[in-house]
Amino acid sequence: MFNFYSPKIVYYHKVCPNTGNDRFNLGVEPELFNRQLDFFFRYYKILPLSTLLKKWEDGEDISGCISITFDDGYKDLAEFVYPAAKRLGVKFALFIPVSVLKDREYLWYDAFYFLKAAVGEKRILLSLEKMTGVHFTSFQKAFTYIKYNFNNYKIIKALYKKLGIEYPKDQGKIYLTFKDLLVMKEVFEYCPHSFYHNCFRPLSRDEIEQEIVGSVDYLSKLEGLDVNTQIFAYPFGRKQDMNNSSYEILKQAGVEFSLSAEGGSIRRWSDRFFIPRIGIEQWNIWYLSLAMIRL
Repeated sequence: MFNFYSPKIVYYHKVCPNTGNDRFNLGVEPELFNRQLDFFFRYYKILPLSTLLKKWEDGEDISGCISITFDDGYKDLAEFVYPAAKRLGVKFALFIPVSVLKDREYLWYDAFYFLKAAVGEKRILLSLEKMTGVHFTSFQKAFTYIKYNFNNYKIIKALYKKLGIEYPKDQGKIYLTFKDLLVMKEVFEYCPHSFYHNCFRPLSRDEIEQEIVGSVDYLSKLEGLDVNTQIFAYPFGRKQDMNNSSYEILKQAGVEFSLSAEGGSIRRWSDRFFIPRIGIEQWNIWYLSLAMIRL
């Protein structure tokens, strides 16, 4: 049971009905989410993320402590997560790609799948072949190739232009708005999650600087919110998604802690710029408890 009570950071993306329609299997249904949250509340001490990380940095005993985080800022957080946090009197962290606030544009991967529904897979693959010189046999293979070989946002925006379609903007139905953030400020601290949610691996140093420094600067100027720009979460966040320039730029931007998406408990020896987080999925409580033991 040692691992069960090891300090942990967990993360969610979406809490929404009809998770069977979720393209990336990132959603948890609201009823199950509330059961998972009750499980965490019963067996752990839920701390704000900044509090947990400060105690860890100071060498305090944080056994049995956990922080709950959310990535990307989807609209369902206002409907399902906000009331759940108020019910239990706990505080979460939300990592936001700031383009959804500043420009109201779709995140590149949402735009890519939106385009698939609009024009069809075949037309997309043919257009990408002309743009890149690479023959793609499936939409998923094209997605992976784009993720690891290009500035993701720029190439998807260029694809829209090539097809003569306007890049989609959100009207407050998919992503949270600044007004939503204000309403929920009592239960969330807001932290940077890059600018465009590009995978860092294929980016130049200047592009990574835009992702990190641009997001930190934008969030730091938002008034009336509990903003913490000393904590950053990498887009995608696996080891294969990283870029060697990231650490130096994070330090220059004043970031003290960076969170990954590599599962595991926090150890005394964990890298403060690649802190593990456990992604929570559509797991029943029995499976969730096993995951907390194993990780």
